[in-house]
Amino acid sequence: MTDVLVMALSVAAVLALAYGGLWLLRRTLRTTGRVPDIEFQSSVPLGPRERIVLVRWRDRDLVLGVADGAVTLLAEAEHLPRVEPASGASETPMNLAAWLSRTKRTRALEELRQSAPI
Repeated sequence: MTDVLVMALSVAAVLALAYGGLWLLRRTLRTTGRVPDIEFQSSVPLGPRERIVLVRWRDRDLVLGVADGAVTLLAEAEHLPRVEPASGASETPMNLAAWLSRTKRTRALEELRQSAPI
């Protein structure tokens, strides 16, 4: 009988600790409300549910591919150049479309150089 009582009290203590930890975690996340150090920069839609997103996390710029149920790191760079928005345009700190175009051209040139005979 004593063993059953000790086991029941042990299970109750573990459940109480788990509940308290979850409550504390939920309360902490509710007060912050967002992931620290992440700043949305720009976005380019590719389709109805796909897009490429540029975010700044700490001192890095991350280019992410976002689709249904998946986020993929496409590129990582240190501080991409900032572009001033045109008058009347919405505030866009970085021109992601121009960066993607430049990166695509650069990679194509690199592949051409590597495949060309010397």
